[in-house]
Amino acid sequence: AASGAAPAAAAAPPALPEAVEAVAGALDQLLAAQLWRASEGEVRDAVLALEVQAARLDAARLRLLAVADERGLEAAGGGPSTADWLCAATTTRAEHARRRVTLAVDLQGPLAATGKALAAGAVTAEQAGVIAAAMGRLHPSLDADTRAEAQTFLIAQAAHLDPRRLAYVGRHLTARLDPGHGPGSGLGDDLARTEARQARQAQLRCTQTDDGTWALSGLL
Repeated sequence: AASGAAPAAAAAPPALPEAVEAVAGALDQLLAAQLWRASEGEVRDAVLALEVQAARLDAARLRLLAVADERGLEAAGGGPSTADWLCAATTTRAEHARRRVTLAVDLQGPLAATGKALAAGAVTAEQAGVIAAAMGRLHPSLDADTRAEAQTFLIAQAAHLDPRRLAYVGRHLTARLDPGHGPGSGLGDDLARTEARQARQAQLRCTQTDDGTWALSGLL
């Protein structure tokens, strides 16, 4: 006989303000945690776990930024673009704001697979930016299936490559998929030219400060 008990209804997703408040509350608890009582293993596990959660938080931030761009919130804020509005509201550097908005929009569109990986904590925001840059260099004539495979490949590589090494793999991939590079078409020469150009652009400046120390800056 049926028990007559109604199945429990799934909890509705929280409204945006409630979700943001919950994140703030969780951070308050984390910052107040008694770290001195944690074992070495607990500290190690927490560090790694928070790296994953940081990527997921970046995914949420970028998703909201894409919504802000879609809704044209910059008009209400008095800015000509979402990037300009973000700069004015948060003191984010202009070039960083532009890259973030572009990435945010792409993760909700052609780079949705990368967006899902970021939301799962499988890639970092920096790696997502590297993947976006590589995908942006693909030849316009490439078909959708090839583009999807390229994106899937780069996401998989991100599991064990840091952003710089992932960028190197991305350059290899885009060169290999260039329609002008058939079998034996000189892929190595193309990569050599790219690396030679980067070497020419590398620069290092040393400036002695008033207290006698040296300040280093440059592009490598």
